[in-house]
Formats: sequence, structure tokens, C-alpha cells
Amino acid sequence: MICKLCKKKTIDTDIYCLTCGKATDSYKEQFRIKKTLQEAKVSAKSEGNNLIFYYIPIAVVLIALAYISSHDILTDSHWINYILFNVSAILIVPLLILPFCLVIREREDISGLKQAFAYYPKLLLFVALIALYFFALKIICQGDPILNLVRLILVLWGIAIAFPVPFLIFTRNECVFKSIRRGYIAGKYLRWHQFGLSLILGVLLLASVLLLLIPLPVTMNFAGHLMYVWHKKQGEFQLHDKPKDY
Repeated sequence: MICKLCKKKTIDTDIYCLTCGKATDSYKEQFRIKKTLQEAKVSAKSEGNNLIFYYIPIAVVLIALAYISSHDILTDSHWINYILFNVSAILIVPLLILPFCLVIREREDISGLKQAFAYYPKLLLFVALIALYFFALKIICQGDPILNLVRLILVLWGIAIAFPVPFLIFTRNECVFKSIRRGYIAGKYLRWHQFGLSLILGVLLLASVLLLLIPLPVTMNFAGHLMYVWHKKQGEFQLHDKPKDY
């Protein structure tokens, strides 16, 4: 391909011209959020979802812990309750992510979860690192309105970076830190897209909670397929293997 702006040659797996930085036609077409959502919808419909009795109990426990923590029911110390909730969430959240692995295997049922549990330790470390990052921001930025705004921006930035990492953990036999690094590099020019997709999933999950968790299995099924479709797109453009200075 030839860049329309600087007329330099680009290759099919480039999403930006390495000379002038202009987005290529492939990037504009393949990584549009609307297109990604449509592909995820088709992918989710192609697979059944028999995990209703798996997701809902876990979600109920997580919501209950959040309520107990926010109302300082366990102790009178806000910080102790905050730490207890986060430790509990670190242990529980990987259980919600585990079924996403089954999207790759095209076997989304309870029996398929047995092999998926092999990824629990890596997901546990991944979630713990996210929680530690959020905790550090809370400590550093607490009490200052401007710093709280900075904290919000850094939290959103962290969510955008974390979006593609679970499927890198599922598909690559390497340490969690390397998977995070790959996700960071692969999303260098796609950070806003990943944040947009994360925001959409957040709204869907919130809606599921407000609707008494009834649509939660469908929502989680869609979330897994959405992240998988995004992972495949990045793989097709070889973004997971780009050099650091790409």
C-alpha cells in the first residue's frame, strides 16, 4: 500500500504510516468500534451460553462484598474495609474472566471450565496488579481535587491498557508481565478504541446489575466474544509482536 499523505510505502499490517503517522485505510476499516461490536454480536450468537449458574452466584457475592465495604459494616475503618474488599475482589474477579477462555475453544459450558482453571493463577496476578495500580493512585492522589482528576484519567488509561491482556494470557505461554507489555505495545495507537469498548462493556454490566443480574450471562458472553474479536484483529495486524518503538 501507498500512504495517501506522504506517498511512502506501507505494508498490509501497518495501521499507521511509519513515516508521517497517518492512519491507513485498513486501520480505519478494521478497527472501527461499530464494526467490532457487530462482529462480536455475530460471534456471540454462534455459540450457546450455559453458564447462568456460574456467573450469577459469583456476581452476587462480589456485589454483596462491595455493599458491605462501602457501608463500613465489617469494621469502623474505611481503609480496612477498602483493603478487605479489594483482596476479596482480586480472588473473585478472575473467576468471572475465566470463561472467556472458552470462546477460543468454542465450548462455552461448565465442563469446559475445568481446563480453563489452569489460567487462574495468571489471571489472579493480572487482577492483583490492576488493583495495586488503582490502590497506588488512591494513596497518591487522595485529598486534592486536581490530583483526583489526574487519578480518574490514569484509571481510565489503565483500563484501556488492560482490555486486551486476558486473551494474551490465554493464547501465549508466557509470564503475565510480558502479556501486559504486549498488550501495551499492541494498543499504542488504539488506546481510545479500547477505552470505548471497555466503557460499553461497563455500561452493559451496570445494566445487568440494575436488572437483577438476569441478563448477566448474556452480557458476559458478549464481553468474551468482544474481547476475542479485538484480540483476533490485533493478531491479524501482528500488533502483538510489534517492536517497542513501533
